[in-house]
Amino acid sequence: MQSGEAIWEVIAPNIDEYKKLNTDASYIHFGYHPRLEEIHHNPNKDLDFYLFGMLSDRRKNIINELHRRGYRGIADHSCPHFLRNDRIARAKVQLNIRQEDIYSHVPCFRIFYLANNKCAILSEQEVDPTGYLDCAKTVSSTENYVDVFEQLIQENRYKQLAEESFELFKQTPMTECVEKVLDETLVK
Repeated sequence: MQSGEAIWEVIAPNIDEYKKLNTDASYIHFGYHPRLEEIHHNPNKDLDFYLFGMLSDRRKNIINELHRRGYRGIADHSCPHFLRNDRIARAKVQLNIRQEDIYSHVPCFRIFYLANNKCAILSEQEVDPTGYLDCAKTVSSTENYVDVFEQLIQENRYKQLAEESFELFKQTPMTECVEKVLDETLVK
């Protein structure tokens, strides 16, 4: 990596790791771009929730509790993007649950993708020095996660949540994010 012209890192806490290796890296934040809108939302959503990502025991416990309370949803760890996008389009709320307790930073890829695609996101509280959780709009502690989900569904707030998330995310255009890191990289 040290022989490259530049390193662009998307996970902010990793910048410190590069410094330990005496290597410079620039943080690049994800932003909105209309060409990244891929989800064609089903107006009659038949799933209450969807989670994509590794299905750790920690995540399975929360999913099982949602099912126990009677909510319809799917969680899967591996599926082609077109199947994942179909499930996103069918679900009222997209879940963001930490895989394990040791992974405390926000999964920027998930939040960025869902916010860019006008999804309602319920996120578990995570370390977020870059503000991605602001776009999730609804953030909960682990202890209250299922109750907060239940309230979102019962109050039918997921549509409003999706709109708010999308409008907030659109305020950070991806072109500006790339321009910023290009300027930082070319000035060095």
